[in-house]
Amino acid sequence: MVTNTPSGEGLQNILLSLQDDGSYKEFLVHYDITDEEITRLDNREEVDFSNRFSMIEIEGGFSNQLFSKVLYQDDCILMEYIPDTCSSGNHVYGQACEYDEDDGNPNTNPPPNSGEIIVTEFTCNPSGGPSGGGAPSNGGTPPPYNPGNGHGNGSTGGNTSSPTTSCKGKCVPIGDIDFECTGTEPFNGPSANLNLSAEEVCFLLNNLLLKDQLDTYLEENGNDEFAEAAVEAWLLDGEVDWDEELILDSDLKNNTCLNSVYIEMGKAPTFANYLSNFDSDMSVANLKLTSNTNLISGTNAQTSPPQNYLITITFNENNLDRPNLSIARTFIHEIIHAEVFRKLLSAANQPNLNYTQYTEEQWRNYIINLRNNFEGLYDYYMRWKWDVPHDQTPSDPQHEAMAQHYRDIVIQALMEYDPNQTNDVYEALAWEGLMGSGTFNATTGLYSNSTVAWSNLSQQERLNTLSVINTFKSSNPNCQ
Repeated sequence: MVTNTPSGEGLQNILLSLQDDGSYKEFLVHYDITDEEITRLDNREEVDFSNRFSMIEIEGGFSNQLFSKVLYQDDCILMEYIPDTCSSGNHVYGQACEYDEDDGNPNTNPPPNSGEIIVTEFTCNPSGGPSGGGAPSNGGTPPPYNPGNGHGNGSTGGNTSSPTTSCKGKCVPIGDIDFECTGTEPFNGPSANLNLSAEEVCFLLNNLLLKDQLDTYLEENGNDEFAEAAVEAWLLDGEVDWDEELILDSDLKNNTCLNSVYIEMGKAPTFANYLSNFDSDMSVANLKLTSNTNLISGTNAQTSPPQNYLITITFNENNLDRPNLSIARTFIHEIIHAEVFRKLLSAANQPNLNYTQYTEEQWRNYIINLRNNFEGLYDYYMRWKWDVPHDQTPSDPQHEAMAQHYRDIVIQALMEYDPNQTNDVYEALAWEGLMGSGTFNATTGLYSNSTVAWSNLSQQERLNTLSVINTFKSSNPNCQ
């Protein structure tokens, strides 16, 4: 895939066509699609390419130079897709097919597009040379390869349901690879209907117990989006809770502080009850917990609106120099955000909350469902986001609602996590993240855009709350 295509100019691939004399012709393939559609491809959603691509031959290409180099500098794998031959003729998918359904031969019915994924493993030393001695037993040409579009497994369509071959090779120039297959395993069952990459298919075939879990889940629930996200998490050493439909990303799992607080918070009934709202039997939304160092300074965590029914909570690894109870406060705060998004998603009856992309009918149905089923959220979103009075500054409707109605829930969860603090500490910590945004005035304790609930406290109450928070953090050890 061409990686320097300007934004807004679509998607470009380099296509190599092997000629009879062993040389290659090179073509630049341009897909005239929007940035939004590229994002949809990255999210494994369908995009219509009909009459939207062109192909130009590249003169004086580079393939001979490219293929003369060792491409693998460390332990690595090569994934290739070989399409099956269509049953109605001796050709592979993508070639012309003359199929006559009235020819009287039931065996000519074309099967679903299928093929074989070949996985070649290479082991190279740090200098890039092969780790094993000796030349390949024969210098064969690799099987035909469909490079795809850079998004997905490169197949010609349909589900991969034929055998997957696991092969081993030496770190040699790509044109000289010799495949030494060590065995095959059929890839079938409900998971064969997912939109998985070749690497993910190979992972499942090498971890059949996990594949069994996946197939069982799909048989009982059929939530393809969560299943695909789960396989992606497994591939990166993450964990999956099928009952709660929750993904624990490897970044968070490997962070000692975050993982330990998460485990202990799971024992707190209030937090556990909120997690159970994402149970596969009763929820339209799924949950993923992760962490990184990319969030802006001052942000403890961020809960992203659902995409493909998946709500992601990302914790800021740069903001963990706080006591465990303060980290626990962040967990319950963000799980409440996720719960609000879950309710909004159930009202929308859509896989996301991208309101600007809704049709007029979808938007109308969403507003009606929200008003009828979650009147309080409807009121806060209308007042603070969708229908803000001219003399009022827009605010975060979730924080406005949480500051007014959810602080007792935060307090209860904190008491269950650590029952050894004073009520003043629990109540003060519950205000964190719910005071407002903008410029802070240390004299009044107000922000330039404070929440209504925080503004309604007296100045002395605000300053006392801030003092309790500061004293608690300075007198307790940071999360380890």
